[in-house]
Amino acid sequence: MCKCSQSTEAAKVDYQYAAKIVCGSIQKQSKQQPLPIGEYKTKINIHNPSRCDCVTFRWKVAVGFPHLETGPVSDFSDATLCADEALEIDYTDIKRKVRGDMEHIEGWVVIESPIELDIVAVYGTTATKNGTVNAFHTERVQPRCLAVCDDFHLDISTGVSAWQVNQPSQTNIFNTAILSQPDPAWAGAQPGSIWVRPVTEAAGDYTYKLEFKLCSGFRNPNLNMSLLADDFIKSVSLNGKQILSSQSPGPNYNITPIVCSATQFFKTGMNVLLITVHNSGKRKNPTGLNIHGFMEVANGLCAGEAYPLLACPGICYQVYDAYCTFNPFIGFVIYKDASLQSPVCNGSTIGTTGGFRRIEQLGVSLTGSIPPGTYIEYRVFTQHMTSSGWSAWTASGLCGTTGANAPITAIEIRLVNAPVNCHVRYSIWQRKNLVIPMGGSQQSIYYYDGATAGDAAGSFPYHRIEAVSIEIV
Repeated sequence: MCKCSQSTEAAKVDYQYAAKIVCGSIQKQSKQQPLPIGEYKTKINIHNPSRCDCVTFRWKVAVGFPHLETGPVSDFSDATLCADEALEIDYTDIKRKVRGDMEHIEGWVVIESPIELDIVAVYGTTATKNGTVNAFHTERVQPRCLAVCDDFHLDISTGVSAWQVNQPSQTNIFNTAILSQPDPAWAGAQPGSIWVRPVTEAAGDYTYKLEFKLCSGFRNPNLNMSLLADDFIKSVSLNGKQILSSQSPGPNYNITPIVCSATQFFKTGMNVLLITVHNSGKRKNPTGLNIHGFMEVANGLCAGEAYPLLACPGICYQVYDAYCTFNPFIGFVIYKDASLQSPVCNGSTIGTTGGFRRIEQLGVSLTGSIPPGTYIEYRVFTQHMTSSGWSAWTASGLCGTTGANAPITAIEIRLVNAPVNCHVRYSIWQRKNLVIPMGGSQQSIYYYDGATAGDAAGSFPYHRIEAVSIEIV
């Protein structure tokens, strides 16, 4: 009895049976074929023990050759048994599933079912000359329980999936493609995608590669994508099988995207999708690829296997802040204890949330797995009694002014060439820059991708920023 729980959707299992098969004729004994001369036959009897329900199961044949050599593995085929019905898989059925010229087949019949079945393997041998029965044996095949593979849904767009690309002189070396803004001559990226480039842009062929794994027994694979390329698409193949022929030489980057699709050539285990782009010219010339597309495969997601997607980077940040308040009784600003705070990362709060300190400088940097071509920019709005304004966009270091009585009152942060699914969000704590601040700072809502967080009105009394929190989501 198979001890698998099916009490919840997350615990769905298939009952898998592996029945040993020995089928066909051996005319001459040898090191390649050590079994005795004779006729070998196997048949598999299958019974549905349910009293009420029909079941559709699937079966395939996996052949093994001597001396550790693997043989062919057939596709799955479906069969249906209603309540209390039975059927048989015999040598003729097995031979149809594998190479027809094989006189002797050894391996396994693999059966997978959503319910437990009665399965018995029957083995017999006869001598080739007189037909005498040499052996007869039956064996009940016990099930094992395997988690049902979930459906495979992959956005294969550039800027979402982890496409790799090689150089014309290094055909077997692949690096992650660089996320990039389009060249001025190119069309804009298709919605939900980003243009990608190789490291160098000499003339020649550039092959872009995406690898993904599929679970054994997957069903109904479907690939659809639309492509733009500079200069033009030379070929598209899946597991070595061409699915799009070469396009006419000339620019494919400012026209209607080329559409490509496939429902065959997928396989169990590692799959490789290749797109070759030709770059013309004798000198350095822009080249790139833009894809928008998706892949859907029923029961294709291998348990525990991550999708080949670009990862979002982490983020760290620090501030320069100071104690600063206006004392009306002595008539001037008290400014002291200014310091650069140690960096914090990934959503932590830096600064004060109820004291007399205000932020005067901000610095932000990406950390962790940073996709090639991705960086971050930020700028701050500072306010003074006589002047105010935005700093320039900064990609590294600190921006803002120290010691000039010009606190930061607004910030903007944006990712550049980031994976499509990655966004920067940030929240601030602020208070009015009044005489002797009272009460605690007020936290803002979260702002995303370059939106203005804070007070950029430029009028007194302004709201100074005392703390910030930033993260990539």
